[in-house]
Formats: sequence, C-alpha cells, structure tokens
Amino acid sequence: MYPLLFPSIRAYTENLLDLYILLGAHTLDAMRSLCALNLQLARGLIAETGTLSQQMMSGGRPLKMMPSLSA
Repeated sequence: MYPLLFPSIRAYTENLLDLYILLGAHTLDAMRSLCALNLQLARGLIAETGTLSQQMMSGGRPLKMMPSLSA
C-alpha cells in the first residue's frame, strides 16, 4: 500500500513545484515590465521638467510665470 502512495505524492510535489516556478517567473517578468514603464515615465517627466524650466528661465521675467512666488 505504501509504495503506491509515494509516486502519487512525488507527482503532486513535482506539479506543485512546477507551478510555483512558473508563477515566480511570471511575477518577475511582470515586475520587470513595471519597472521599465516606471523608468520610461520618470525619464519623460524629467525631460518635460527640464524643457519647462528652460522655457521659464529664458523668458524676460520668470516670476511673472509663477504668480505664487512673486507675491
């Protein structure tokens, strides 16, 4: 009776281990994609901020563009 039990436990354990390995791989891929999107967003925001600050500083009166600082 016991020899029949061990192959079934082994098969179940192998299937469970395969599931966890696959789940881990997909989780890492999703995290990698999310990190790439976050980097892309941050680069875009930094570029946009740089462009806006250059435009503000090249203007004749930068405080006129920011009324909260001129008061």
